[in-house]
Amino acid sequence: MALSYVTWDKALPPEAFFIFCYYFFSYSLQIELPNWVSMKVTTALCRRG
Repeated sequence: MALSYVTWDKALPPEAFFIFCYYFFSYSLQIELPNWVSMKVTTALCRRG
């Protein structure tokens, strides 16, 4: 999973990755993850992009 994620990550332009982060964060809120968990995961994902 991690390897395919890295490959997919490199293939994306920064704008697409930012949009992915935004939608991931919105989805996290919908499934009612604690806000700090959503924020940490989203921040980690966006920093990799």
